[in-house]
Amino acid sequence: KTHLALGVSHHADPPGDWKLVVKVDGKPVHEQIVGPQTTTDGWADVSIDLSSFAGKKVLVEVLNQPTGWNFEFGYWSRAEMVSQ
Repeated sequence: KTHLALGVSHHADPPGDWKLVVKVDGKPVHEQIVGPQTTTDGWADVSIDLSSFAGKKVLVEVLNQPTGWNFEFGYWSRAEMVSQ
């Protein structure tokens, strides 16, 4: 199994949020809000299963999308493909 492991955070003071979007070959496979309500101590560990794409060459995009243009800074501590 292969998954995309991400560590993400948001602007803390004042608190902001942003939308994490992961696309494979241009199609969204994961979306979530990254903000105070969706993180622990400001950070979220996200794991996205990519096993359905095994054996294929694909383009993976990881995006910080705005949710309202207020304090939408995205912080990343990890972006890694992991095979088990």
